[in-house]
Amino acid sequence: MRGKKNAKTKAWIIVAGTTLLAWTLSNAGAIPINKWTNIKIDQTFMPPDQQQNMTAFGVWAADVNGDGYLDIAAGCFLYINPGANMMGKWNRINLPVADGDACLMYDFDGDGQPEIIAMEYPNVLYYHATNKAGTAWTSHVIGQVPRAGHGNAQGQCLADIEPTVGGPNGKAPEVVLLSEEPSLYYFVAPTNPNDNVAWTRVQVASLAVGEDVSAADFDGDGFVDLATVDQSLQTVVWWKNPGTRKAGWTSYPIGKMDGPH
Repeated sequence: MRGKKNAKTKAWIIVAGTTLLAWTLSNAGAIPINKWTNIKIDQTFMPPDQQQNMTAFGVWAADVNGDGYLDIAAGCFLYINPGANMMGKWNRINLPVADGDACLMYDFDGDGQPEIIAMEYPNVLYYHATNKAGTAWTSHVIGQVPRAGHGNAQGQCLADIEPTVGGPNGKAPEVVLLSEEPSLYYFVAPTNPNDNVAWTRVQVASLAVGEDVSAADFDGDGFVDLATVDQSLQTVVWWKNPGTRKAGWTSYPIGKMDGPH
């Protein structure tokens, strides 16, 4: 991931655990590819006494304040990138829901500033910034999915499943979420995503394991498909997008696994 002013940063790896960490790789020719810079963004991201109460699996990066540097949403916090070499203090902003797990970011309303999708099962939450600095946010529930096995966001992505709908200009991607029911869903943003209304929910599959999901046009028909693990078959499968809004997509096997995880 790269911000437009992070000219010397070629790649990021972000890990959310008891400490929020980031590794950055410079694209300067003199630095070997195995030389990564370790940035400890927040060593109190999840104190030990809270680990049993709130598990954070979500993490995403986007520029929320327009300074050209990628900021990070993880768990119930937003971290503002200090810029330059990013070794300065990352200001931590409390997001609206204390047990929410921020997992996706995108400019759904087209105002030039990304919003945040978070999970507080069964609720799917939508956070909208109320200032350009990204230091204050509102929240409302856009839908529900069954709880995931580890408690919060566990398998999610953005995918242009319905390419002509979503948001004010029809270009917002769909929000794809897994649950441990197991089920796979996607949500379509309304014309005004900031309205406090439920988004359209479509159930893609009922046997998709809540671990991870990927999106691609696997059969080349112009529609974005999804890939997960099929719990009943312990097989990696891809689910064919029918090209119309309907539930129960057909699955096709990719390969067997030794177990569901």
